Amino acid sequence: MSKKGTIINEWEKLTAPSNRRLSVPFMDTPLKIQWSIDRITIVGNLKENIYYHTTHDVLILDFEQLMRLNEGNGYLRSVSNNGWQLLDQHEENIAYIEILKWQEGKGRIDFNPNKISQFLASSMKNFIHDLF
Repeated sequence: MSKKGTIINEWEKLTAPSNRRLSVPFMDTPLKIQWSIDRITIVGNLKENIYYHTTHDVLILDFEQLMRLNEGNGYLRSVSNNGWQLLDQHEENIAYIEILKWQEGKGRIDFNPNKISQFLASSMKNFIHDLF
Protein backbone atom coordinates (compact mmCIF):
# COMPACT_ATOMS: atom_id res chain seq x y z
CA MET A 1 0.00 0.00 0.00
CA SER A 2 1.10 3.49 -0.67
CA LYS A 3 0.88 6.30 1.82
CA LYS A 4 -2.36 7.58 0.23
CA GLY A 5 -4.16 4.27 0.81
CA THR A 6 -4.25 3.02 -2.78
CA ILE A 7 -2.97 -0.40 -3.74
CA ILE A 8 0.14 -0.42 -5.87
CA ASN A 9 0.56 -3.35 -8.22
CA GLU A 10 4.25 -3.81 -8.83
CA TRP A 11 3.54 -6.12 -11.80
CA GLU A 12 1.13 -3.74 -13.52
CA LYS A 13 3.57 -2.62 -16.23
CA LEU A 14 4.42 -6.17 -17.25
CA THR A 15 2.43 -7.93 -19.93
CA ALA A 16 1.00 -11.37 -19.39
CA PRO A 17 3.73 -14.05 -19.38
CA SER A 18 2.38 -15.73 -22.52
CA ASN A 19 2.43 -12.43 -24.42
CA ARG A 20 5.99 -11.71 -23.31
CA ARG A 21 7.19 -15.10 -24.51
CA LEU A 22 5.68 -14.57 -27.94
CA SER A 23 7.53 -11.32 -28.51
CA VAL A 24 11.00 -12.60 -27.61
CA PRO A 25 13.32 -12.30 -30.67
CA PHE A 26 14.83 -15.79 -30.40
CA MET A 27 11.53 -17.34 -31.55
CA ASP A 28 12.69 -16.88 -35.16
CA THR A 29 14.53 -20.19 -35.31
CA PRO A 30 14.68 -22.80 -38.06
CA LEU A 31 12.65 -25.14 -35.86
CA LYS A 32 9.71 -26.52 -37.84
CA ILE A 33 6.82 -28.25 -36.13
CA GLN A 34 4.49 -30.48 -38.11
CA TRP A 35 1.11 -31.35 -36.65
CA SER A 36 -2.14 -32.94 -37.66
CA ILE A 37 -5.56 -33.45 -36.16
CA ASP A 38 -5.90 -37.09 -35.10
CA ARG A 39 -9.51 -37.23 -33.94
CA ILE A 40 -12.60 -35.08 -34.34
CA THR A 41 -15.77 -35.65 -32.33
CA ILE A 42 -19.11 -34.32 -33.49
CA VAL A 43 -22.26 -34.56 -31.38
CA GLY A 44 -25.59 -33.35 -32.69
CA ASN A 45 -29.19 -34.01 -33.61
CA LEU A 46 -29.42 -36.85 -36.09
CA LYS A 47 -31.51 -36.35 -39.20
CA GLU A 48 -34.71 -38.37 -39.18
CA ASN A 49 -34.48 -39.11 -42.91
CA ILE A 50 -31.17 -39.94 -44.55
CA TYR A 51 -31.16 -40.52 -48.31
CA TYR A 52 -29.05 -43.58 -49.12
CA HIS A 53 -28.23 -44.10 -52.79
CA THR A 54 -27.94 -47.68 -54.01
CA THR A 55 -27.14 -48.76 -57.57
CA HIS A 56 -30.83 -49.04 -58.46
CA ASP A 57 -32.73 -46.89 -55.98
CA VAL A 58 -32.68 -44.26 -53.26
CA LEU A 59 -33.66 -45.45 -49.78
CA ILE A 60 -34.95 -43.15 -47.05
CA LEU A 61 -33.58 -44.45 -43.75
CA ASP A 62 -33.04 -43.28 -40.22
CA PHE A 63 -29.56 -43.34 -38.70
CA GLU A 64 -29.85 -46.76 -37.06
CA GLN A 65 -31.25 -48.36 -40.23
CA LEU A 66 -28.35 -46.91 -42.21
CA MET A 67 -25.81 -48.39 -39.79
CA ARG A 68 -27.55 -51.79 -39.72
CA LEU A 69 -27.69 -51.84 -43.53
CA ASN A 70 -23.93 -51.31 -43.79
CA GLU A 71 -22.88 -53.68 -41.00
CA GLY A 72 -22.16 -56.61 -43.28
CA ASN A 73 -20.26 -54.68 -45.95
CA GLY A 74 -16.85 -55.43 -44.50
CA TYR A 75 -15.79 -52.23 -42.75
CA LEU A 76 -18.58 -51.40 -40.30
CA ARG A 77 -18.87 -53.55 -37.17
CA SER A 78 -21.49 -53.34 -34.43
CA VAL A 79 -19.91 -53.04 -30.98
CA SER A 80 -23.10 -52.48 -28.95
CA ASN A 81 -26.84 -52.00 -29.42
CA ASN A 82 -26.28 -48.39 -30.40
CA GLY A 83 -22.59 -48.17 -31.40
CA TRP A 84 -20.58 -49.05 -34.49
CA GLN A 85 -16.91 -49.07 -35.32
CA LEU A 86 -15.53 -48.29 -38.79
CA LEU A 87 -12.34 -50.24 -39.47
CA ASP A 88 -9.97 -50.22 -42.43
CA GLN A 89 -8.47 -53.30 -44.10
CA HIS A 90 -5.76 -53.47 -41.38
CA GLU A 91 -8.38 -53.41 -38.57
CA GLU A 92 -7.37 -49.86 -37.60
CA ASN A 93 -10.12 -47.83 -35.92
CA ILE A 94 -11.15 -45.07 -38.34
CA ALA A 95 -14.36 -43.96 -36.63
CA TYR A 96 -16.70 -44.73 -33.77
CA ILE A 97 -20.35 -43.91 -34.37
CA GLU A 98 -23.13 -44.13 -31.80
CA ILE A 99 -26.68 -43.11 -31.03
CA LEU A 100 -26.61 -41.48 -27.61
CA LYS A 101 -28.54 -43.52 -25.03
CA TRP A 102 -29.70 -40.75 -22.76
CA GLN A 103 -30.37 -38.01 -25.31
CA GLU A 104 -33.20 -38.87 -27.69
CA GLY A 105 -32.43 -38.16 -31.34
CA LYS A 106 -28.76 -37.30 -30.80
CA GLY A 107 -25.71 -39.05 -32.12
CA ARG A 108 -21.94 -38.87 -31.93
CA ILE A 109 -19.20 -39.64 -34.40
CA ASP A 110 -15.56 -39.71 -33.37
CA PHE A 111 -13.29 -40.09 -36.40
CA ASN A 112 -9.82 -39.66 -37.82
CA PRO A 113 -10.19 -37.00 -40.55
CA ASN A 114 -6.98 -38.11 -42.26
CA LYS A 115 -8.27 -41.62 -42.89
CA ILE A 116 -12.05 -41.43 -43.20
CA SER A 117 -12.07 -39.87 -46.69
CA GLN A 118 -11.45 -43.24 -48.36
CA PHE A 119 -14.81 -44.44 -46.98
CA LEU A 120 -16.83 -41.43 -48.08
CA ALA A 121 -18.64 -41.20 -51.41
CA SER A 122 -18.54 -37.39 -51.21
CA SER A 123 -16.70 -34.73 -49.23
CA MET A 124 -16.36 -34.59 -45.44
CA LYS A 125 -18.67 -31.57 -45.36
CA ASN A 126 -21.43 -33.46 -47.21
CA PHE A 127 -20.99 -36.52 -44.99
CA ILE A 128 -21.47 -34.48 -41.80
CA HIS A 129 -24.36 -32.55 -43.35
CA ASP A 130 -26.10 -35.82 -44.33
CA LEU A 131 -26.00 -37.22 -40.78
CA PHE A 132 -26.66 -34.15 -38.62
